[in-house]
Amino acid sequence: MEMKKEQYQYIWYSLHKLISEDKDTEKIYFKVSPKISPYMELNMEEINYAALDKEYILETNPFYRFTHVFNEFMNPDLPIGEKLKGEMVNILLHMLGNLDLQEGLNKRIILNRIIIRELEEGRYGEEIQKCFSVLNRREKIAIADGIQDKYRYDREWEIFKKVMSKIYKDSIIYDSIDEQEKIIIYINEKKSSENKKKELLIEKLFMPLGLKSRCFWGAHFPVLGVDEVMRIGEMVIF
Repeated sequence: MEMKKEQYQYIWYSLHKLISEDKDTEKIYFKVSPKISPYMELNMEEINYAALDKEYILETNPFYRFTHVFNEFMNPDLPIGEKLKGEMVNILLHMLGNLDLQEGLNKRIILNRIIIRELEEGRYGEEIQKCFSVLNRREKIAIADGIQDKYRYDREWEIFKKVMSKIYKDSIIYDSIDEQEKIIIYINEKKSSENKKKELLIEKLFMPLGLKSRCFWGAHFPVLGVDEVMRIGEMVIF
């Protein structure tokens, strides 16, 4: 399963990936990177474990989250050999990574994996399955995140808008002045069969009951006082 880009930076990700593929996590060897980045825990974004038949060395920044654990331990004046220190770093990071896997963030990712599989298998209905099939992996994760939030927080309207903005970054949702239970959706994308399926999927899964929608694709309708949407040939009549 594809993860969000920022999730690749954590030590638990490499362990989770191997566990999900029934591979041996002991073949990973964590070591302190000679060039520590202050912005990430691992020095690489993506790892290919397809042919993992020997020890795989991962360079890490143990101070990214675990300064309290490693600050004294990594003191260069500590009377301990470098080889033993390296072995202890590896053991500690394995332990911390496995503890990570018990935390909520990672539980969420595992649940996303289950939700995506159920959507792909048609457990939410055939129409949902067909619409879901046109999404890429990033978009599928956004949908799974939304489903978790929907059942956890029960705030359908906020979640609907959040998921819409994740799938279509350049989109706007308006309340209809004429009809209280109607919303207007503007999506700055081509009105293709694939995009229509994505928009329908979001409505089916997240739009609050009782609401109706009207969707505008590409060209925006005119709004008085907003020059960007009042250009002739670049707007549609509402």
